[in-house]
Amino acid sequence: LFMITGRLERFFWNQYAKSYDNLLRHYRPYQDLVQEVSRHVDNYAKGQSLRILDVGCGTGNYSVELSRRGHTLVGIDFSPSMMKRAQQKKDGGSGWPQFLYNDLNKTLPFMDDSFDAVICINVLYTIPDHEKFIEELSRVARRPSLIIMVNSKKPLSLQNAIKHQWNVTKGG
Repeated sequence: LFMITGRLERFFWNQYAKSYDNLLRHYRPYQDLVQEVSRHVDNYAKGQSLRILDVGCGTGNYSVELSRRGHTLVGIDFSPSMMKRAQQKKDGGSGWPQFLYNDLNKTLPFMDDSFDAVICINVLYTIPDHEKFIEELSRVARRPSLIIMVNSKKPLSLQNAIKHQWNVTKGG
């Protein structure tokens, strides 16, 4: 069952990547959230360039915005399609942000205290072991550091969402 669920999740995120950036283009609350998170980071940075990890970066919208603001970004995600779209947004001149493929349920591929800040936007609901995941974010963040996590108030089940969408699509 886990193998099937894992494949379904990967399929879901790879399909979602095709339309994900419509949020940035057309959905005001998403646009506002990108700006709000970026302002929090800038306020914390006090004019300095920070090394930031964007966990579950998707198509790189937060990474690109924060790079434009002078920060050094590394974005990680486990959807190849999302990562491909993120790579296409990179500023060719600076080489930043950098994007890496990584299974977020495993140990992060960074040394302890590697980042001045960590952002994790709308990802936690996809992670089965929240405590282990948050420990990993804390491990790679320097002391002191800024960790920004944004998540839905209601618990979401990706598996239930996929089943629901499958039933809706199949029925229509």
